[in-house]
Amino acid sequence: MISGREVAIGIYGAWRLLRFDRAAIRYFDSTLDGLWKSFYAALIVVPAIIVLRVLFVAANPEVFSEAGTIRIATVFAIDYVYQWVLFPLVMISLADRIGRSGQYITFIVARNWSQVIQIAIFLPAALLFEMSGADDPGVGGTILIVAYLVTWVYEWFITRSALDIPGLTAALIVLLGVAISFAISIVGEVLIGAV
Repeated sequence: MISGREVAIGIYGAWRLLRFDRAAIRYFDSTLDGLWKSFYAALIVVPAIIVLRVLFVAANPEVFSEAGTIRIATVFAIDYVYQWVLFPLVMISLADRIGRSGQYITFIVARNWSQVIQIAIFLPAALLFEMSGADDPGVGGTILIVAYLVTWVYEWFITRSALDIPGLTAALIVLLGVAISFAISIVGEVLIGAV
């Protein structure tokens, strides 16, 4: 079980990384126990993810009209688990290949806790986008794009700092993470029947 203090330290470290403080890496528990505990971040952000999923379905009723609520919820739940598990599994091998297996745990711990900060950035942007309407996104669309860019730069900084690698290598790892996330989402939409 994780304590409230451990959660606070993880989120505080993630906040410091958002401020481009490389020394914030020291706030993360780089033990195997710390790795498993960092996945509690998935439980912290799940309410916001549910809000985002409901918004997505509500904004696209014609796409999801054939699928029932149970099917949509089940596929989204499986999608969510894969979003949290697949990238860390891929990174085990990749970290070894780039000679950074010793920094793997620190990286995943920092990345997991950063999801709390990222959802705090992304959720308001998604709500503004939804309120502005998809047909004429205007300011809402611009804010959503900026939110994506901010979270990608944030992940790039975490990757570069935690793995202690060059910027280009870190950018490629972030792109890999985005590609994996996108692929999982597409598979989920196919299973729902939205594609």
